[in-house]
Amino acid sequence: MKATHLMLIALLLSTLISCRVSSKVKDFDDRTINHQRIAVLPFESTITLKEKQREKISDEELATLNLAQGKEVQNAVETYLINCDLRVRIQSQSVTNARLTEAGINLATIRDYDVTKLAEILKVDAVVTGKIKTEKPMSNALASGLNIARQVIRQSESPTGFITSRINTTTNRGSCSVGLFESIEGDRLWYYREDINCGEGSETIDVIESLMRRGARRFPYSS
Repeated sequence: MKATHLMLIALLLSTLISCRVSSKVKDFDDRTINHQRIAVLPFESTITLKEKQREKISDEELATLNLAQGKEVQNAVETYLINCDLRVRIQSQSVTNARLTEAGINLATIRDYDVTKLAEILKVDAVVTGKIKTEKPMSNALASGLNIARQVIRQSESPTGFITSRINTTTNRGSCSVGLFESIEGDRLWYYREDINCGEGSETIDVIESLMRRGARRFPYSS
């Protein structure tokens, strides 16, 4: 019995480890000694709706949904970092996105731009970028606000006979990766990736806060 339990524990640990990946350059402190300010960019979002759900919304609506979710995750990561004890300042989302837009940067395709160019526009020493992939939108407000909730959420009959809608996040699985790139050569200094499983009723900021907590021990710039 004990041997069986040990095998199950070992299997569980190996599964958890495989879901998380973290790395940081060895000379991080030396390379960032003069860093004072960093910015979080809008995340690249991919919502992989089921085929029937996908047929009900246009490419433009899905693109709008992905951009909105990417900004939500950007805000959640920024909010978490601001509350951490770091030796660098975090530039606000409003300033970051305004400067990028003024410079003609398309936030929906920000992944296609040179990170050194983005850092120059933002006047920061490094940028935090990332990717988020989910099966559904991560928050009720996101889908409802775009007026396409009927297409991407589960509908169920209420006891009164009316149709009620809510996002079914019970099986909303996906992944999230976060990277830190310096502004001079564009080198990646730190990286963290984790598979995510949003519980029912989860909101974007809660999911990201939980993820960042687990990665916080590995996040650099700790003072």
